Amino acid sequence: EHFPDESWHSVMSEGRLSKAKEIQAERLRRKQYCGLLDCLQLSDKAQILINDEQSLAQLGFDSKASAKRGIRELESLRNHLAHAQDIVMHDWAQIARMTRRMEEITRG
Repeated sequence: EHFPDESWHSVMSEGRLSKAKEIQAERLRRKQYCGLLDCLQLSDKAQILINDEQSLAQLGFDSKASAKRGIRELESLRNHLAHAQDIVMHDWAQIARMTRRMEEITRG
């Protein structure tokens, strides 16, 4: 909604955009229809949102630096879960912080 007509392309590097297009082409070849945005990595999507002041505020971050820290925590947790690793002690602190942040955002 914040980026009509795929205007998010302007905040992506040519290399990352090219990689997403390669992934999309491969998915289309496999008859897995998807939009280009669906082919971005989590870090790419985060970069788009971090560079948009309105999105940054809506996500409850007061600065790009705090958003980047939050994204690193999310990526770490995602990597542990995606690779079927056990959730270790330090992950629980990240989960609690992210849960609190999401609750604050949804309360408005």
